[in-house]
Amino acid sequence: MAAAKIVYKKEERLPLLGKEATDHGLGDKSPSELGGCMSNVFFSWLTPLLDLGNKRPLEFDDLYQLNADDRAAQISATFKKYWEIELTKSNPRLWWALARSFGAQFVFAGVLKLLHDSLQFVGPMVIKYIIAFLSDPTAELNTGLWYAAAIFVSGVVQSFSLRQYFFLCFETGLRFRSAIVTAVYQKSLVLAASARAKKSTGEITNLMSVDAQRLQEITNYLHAIWYALFQIGISSYLLYLQLGVSFLAGVIVMLLIIPATAAISQYMRTLQRALMTVKDERVKVVYEVLSGIKVIKLQAWENSFTNRVMQFRSNELERLRTYIYARAASSMVFNGVPSLVTVTSFFAYVYMGNSLDVGTALTSLALFNILRFPLFMLPNVINSLVEAQVSFKRLEEFFTMEEREPVTAGPLKVTSISLQHADFEWDSAQETDADENCQIEPILHDINIVIKDGTLCAVVGAVGSGKSTLLSGILGDARCARGSDIFKQCIKTALKGKLVVLVTNGLNFLKDCDSVVVLEQGRVVEQGTYQSLMDTAGGVLAKMMESVPDAPDKEDEVVEHHGENDEEIEARQRTESNRSDVDTDKANNAALIADEDRSTGDVPWSTYKVWIDACGGLCMGFMVIFFYVLTNCANLSSTFWLSYWSENAADTSHGQLYYLYIFMGLNAVVITLMFVQSLALYVTGLRGSTLMFNQLLTRVLRAPMSFFDTTPLGRIVNRMSKDVYAIDETIPANWGMLFGTVFSVITTICTVVYVTPWFSVILIPLGVLYYASQRYFIKTSRELQRLDSISRSPVYALLTETLEGLPTIRAFGVESQFAARNEIMLDRNQRAYFLNFSANCWLALRLEFAGTMVATSAALFAVLGHEANAGVAFAGLAGVSLSYAFNVTQSLNWSVRMLSTIQTQMVSVERVHTYTTMEVEAELNAEPIKQLELENAKWPSQGKVTFTNVDLRYRQGLPRVLRKLTFTIHAKEKIGIVGRTGAGKSSLVVALMRLVELDAGQITMDDVDIATIGLHDLRDKISIIPQDPVLFSGTIRSNLDPFDRYGDDSIWTAIKRANLHNAVTSLDDKVDERGQNFSVGERQLICIARALLKKSKVILMDEATASIDANTDRLIQDSIRESFQDCTCLTIAHRINTILDSDRILVMDKGSAAEFDTPAQLLKNPKGIFTNLVEHWRDDNAE
Repeated sequence: MAAAKIVYKKEERLPLLGKEATDHGLGDKSPSELGGCMSNVFFSWLTPLLDLGNKRPLEFDDLYQLNADDRAAQISATFKKYWEIELTKSNPRLWWALARSFGAQFVFAGVLKLLHDSLQFVGPMVIKYIIAFLSDPTAELNTGLWYAAAIFVSGVVQSFSLRQYFFLCFETGLRFRSAIVTAVYQKSLVLAASARAKKSTGEITNLMSVDAQRLQEITNYLHAIWYALFQIGISSYLLYLQLGVSFLAGVIVMLLIIPATAAISQYMRTLQRALMTVKDERVKVVYEVLSGIKVIKLQAWENSFTNRVMQFRSNELERLRTYIYARAASSMVFNGVPSLVTVTSFFAYVYMGNSLDVGTALTSLALFNILRFPLFMLPNVINSLVEAQVSFKRLEEFFTMEEREPVTAGPLKVTSISLQHADFEWDSAQETDADENCQIEPILHDINIVIKDGTLCAVVGAVGSGKSTLLSGILGDARCARGSDIFKQCIKTALKGKLVVLVTNGLNFLKDCDSVVVLEQGRVVEQGTYQSLMDTAGGVLAKMMESVPDAPDKEDEVVEHHGENDEEIEARQRTESNRSDVDTDKANNAALIADEDRSTGDVPWSTYKVWIDACGGLCMGFMVIFFYVLTNCANLSSTFWLSYWSENAADTSHGQLYYLYIFMGLNAVVITLMFVQSLALYVTGLRGSTLMFNQLLTRVLRAPMSFFDTTPLGRIVNRMSKDVYAIDETIPANWGMLFGTVFSVITTICTVVYVTPWFSVILIPLGVLYYASQRYFIKTSRELQRLDSISRSPVYALLTETLEGLPTIRAFGVESQFAARNEIMLDRNQRAYFLNFSANCWLALRLEFAGTMVATSAALFAVLGHEANAGVAFAGLAGVSLSYAFNVTQSLNWSVRMLSTIQTQMVSVERVHTYTTMEVEAELNAEPIKQLELENAKWPSQGKVTFTNVDLRYRQGLPRVLRKLTFTIHAKEKIGIVGRTGAGKSSLVVALMRLVELDAGQITMDDVDIATIGLHDLRDKISIIPQDPVLFSGTIRSNLDPFDRYGDDSIWTAIKRANLHNAVTSLDDKVDERGQNFSVGERQLICIARALLKKSKVILMDEATASIDANTDRLIQDSIRESFQDCTCLTIAHRINTILDSDRILVMDKGSAAEFDTPAQLLKNPKGIFTNLVEHWRDDNAE
């Protein structure tokens, strides 16, 4: 059946954004404006930013703009052009569109990589030549100096080419990410309802976060496809020159190990995916708990939900424990392979009758280290390409999904909305092969509506009748499966004289509407003016209005009024108004939402102490460090033994196998220690993260409500997800890399100084240069990482908010403004990200120069000591020194980067510790003796409640919401609580439930001061039906009876009394997160059933039926009166008629009890607040 045509009359839209989104940077310069070719080669354009970062913490205003070609708007336009070309083809290819858009500089980066890889073989070959030079007493000095010069020149050129290669690849990846992020966002704005139903918010967010990031990172691996083969070919040839065919033994071992390492990598990925799955489940539960924290506290469910979260955390820790054992084992394998390959090759070399000399041994060792990288990287590259291919497919599927039909100008002149025989349906997100031909049942059937321009039309109906679906259909979000839908405009700059469609349960508003549409079971059963529908005998609306009782006639009241006289009321109101003004002045300095502290500068040592103490203290820390030192010493011993073996190869007292077996033993010790050091570190870190999460969860759930009122939910969830992840995995791993690189540098320096003592002459200036560079860099890098971190989540948050508010955005026609905002927020994040990577290039270039100076100096001093130390022994030691010196460059670079990264990540420990030390609520349970007294007295046995001079403010700095509030509620009384907005009605409930402790005064229940007992002792004895219905994922049973205290019969009785039996078919019916598979009204009914089941002596109802239609409200009120006959009931009224039969009415005004008497007594006062409220309600409901 053809879908209905949608025609809109062109009209000016009202933007949702506060001001027009503009595409301007926050800085005043870009890198391209700051220098020429040499500035780019040396990255010196970053120096002004680094200078500023050393003077003070950086802010976003300090950051350079992105170059024009790197800005999201330009990138989006470029990518869109080539993607639209691909869309004209039968098989659009996303990778080709990206390649055509941004591939030119990526190709040039490959040329630089080829230059670098060609020069990296200079070092290993020069080692052999220098050893030969040092072994020959007659060699000329100039020859040795040329060797040292070759080391220097090749090192410098390698540094420049490698840095530019990485920079160009990174910039290409950055453009990939910008293109994907903007494309995903823009596609989200135009998705058809059928396409949107197939993609959840989380799935679309993953496209923007995970898949876009994956395509950015793939740019670092694409060139590896060819350069890995190049490195393997050159290394194999040079190894053949050194060892002959025996080198094949090592290569064969590598080839045999590759499948094993690939399997290990796959297993690690499987473990990681499983770990992330349980982690996501735990974060989901945490989010749900924090979203409903008020209900959890009111119901005294903290312990239950703590246990629920800890069950998910236990599963996560079990997976994490398996993962860290596998991680330690894989680290041992990957790091132990060079030793295994070397031993195998040398064994074959010796077995074939060759004598191993030191030059051949150390040169081969260096070449095997080069060969190891491409051999083991290729499987990872292939896996990354496969994962990227999956991302390409996911993105291609999303980008080619059905789009919403574009809006066209219509010819309408008079009618604003006309629906003719329209069926509306929501497309199903699930499709099964079992029933491919099944049709989705429409939610609304045969809708016929005509609404004129400039009128106010009300849409009414019972809970679940389809009111919201009708509005969604008019806006185009619910699909119109049949009929025609002509829509001109719904929202303009003002409501007067404009068309308004009002969906409401407030039947009292209907008389002011120009027309009324009545829905019942998904169909329009009546349409017309209010009066014409009311005059229809037996009409549906007329029957609905019967459920709205008439207001009491105050002229018929003859009961004498004994309340305050008019003068007393006016005088007290003036006094309270003055008090309010004073308190409001005090509140001016109180922020509604506390700003999140952004750490700046160095992380204090106390934070490190917190983490170390959680991990087991200094003893555990020293034990981990000891294993790293021992591993480096064992590794150094292995290399020195190789040199010693080569020097004594001609010694006949020991055969070659003697030296070989000892060499094998030393390498076995190294491999074993690698596993032990990794395992010790990860287990220690896991101990710390376990303890810190337990403290965090306990403290957060015990935090006062003022904490949740002033702290955004996303911030708390971030502490319990991202920060916990950093403490679980990232921080221990980075500490391991830092220990490894630092001890490697120390080992190298000590070796070089031992072999060539004159090296110590330049050690001090090199050390000063290194320290200054890393301090100079770290201050800026740390802030750039923080700015990157805090600017990344808003990009994803905007997408989530956009998807949730998409109908509103479309209704106002502000898609382009939101797309522009997305580009600005993305550029803001990319600026920090781009500059942070560029700063790393700046540092790496300078540290690589320092590393080149170390290697050059080691070679130079060895050459200069040739005449005094000529011989095989010195040559062997010099070879060991050089082999270590060539590796120091990478270690220097990584040590600084890891130090910077750790300082940034330790902020997670600092933030978690802040939460674990914050104030908490009062004790949950009273002292055992007090509890025993309450149990023996069966407290509360009557339900008497007394407030005496109660003052309450939500926190310091805010005005008092209750002021000298005094009243007594007798046992079994039914009290209605009314008052204007802000009068203090809900605050009364807050005080009684001790969500906020009193400023002054006393509250007693059955003559027991509630401040002297535990929070659970109090809250567990009171049933509350809150204003906002909150459900938790699970089942109907778990939401009504989470502790399994009641039988099925009791639960079904509560369900029927709550008029919920039509919506619930089984106690095991699934409840989605936040009860999203139930309407708001149905959720409220479930909360009412929960209170009916509990059977407490004191019942609090905070506008409990505000989301329920009048007829259901009447049925619920009857059930409540019947079920709670022997209870004390406090009802905060949304509809006056629901509390008119109360024993007494408490009228709140400015936080005080303005009136408190029977309804009849209160209505005798013509100037009373309650009388005024009733008159307004009567006028609204008068026919």
